[in-house]
Amino acid sequence: MEHCAPGSLRLEEEAKDVTYVTSSGSIVVALGYCSNNVNVVIWDTLIPRTTSRASIMCHEGSVTRISAMPNTIFFLTGSKDGDVKLWDAKRQKLVYHWPK
Repeated sequence: MEHCAPGSLRLEEEAKDVTYVTSSGSIVVALGYCSNNVNVVIWDTLIPRTTSRASIMCHEGSVTRISAMPNTIFFLTGSKDGDVKLWDAKRQKLVYHWPK
């Protein structure tokens, strides 16, 4: 298994879930695992494949679900601990956190 370097733009294992942020026209979000605590990678399909917009730690625990909100630039993540978070895919920023 390869290890993710800090700022890595990929996951160490298979993607557990993937969603397309439709209103962006080009952003794909995938969740998985990386030993540096990155658990979500955001790719922009209009820039070179070897780069991405962001690789972020969305939750302290394991992320179990990801879902794009129709006709918006937002996506939701859910974690094993029960927290749900709303993210802005273009700015790669947390918008709102619903704790368990």
